[in-house]
Amino acid sequence: MRLKRRVSARIFVVIGLALFGTCAVVAILIARPPVLTTTEDVTIECAASTAVSADDCRSWGATTLAAGPPSMTFELEDLVRIAFDRPFVGLAPSCRVGYYISRYADEPAWSEETSCLPGGSK
Repeated sequence: MRLKRRVSARIFVVIGLALFGTCAVVAILIARPPVLTTTEDVTIECAASTAVSADDCRSWGATTLAAGPPSMTFELEDLVRIAFDRPFVGLAPSCRVGYYISRYADEPAWSEETSCLPGGSK
């Protein structure tokens, strides 16, 4: 009977530590500020969940901008910010990019799915 209680107590401790560790990692990812960089007149924002450096973020943004506007909804010269994010606290297989124009700086004018950087899964 005593052995069962010890085993049960250890199992609860292990489960508790695992939950605490998972919550700590999620909290760090959520609380960490995004990487901000600029190229030309556009601010490039990479969420912490993308796990990229400032140089990788700038390169990712420059490559995305070089491809041109994804839609006829806006002109590329109206663009003030693009924001990369990886949903589900970095666990999603793909990333999202939002295009923000000067008139509506808080709401994306266009948003689409994009492939994440290979080095961004660190």
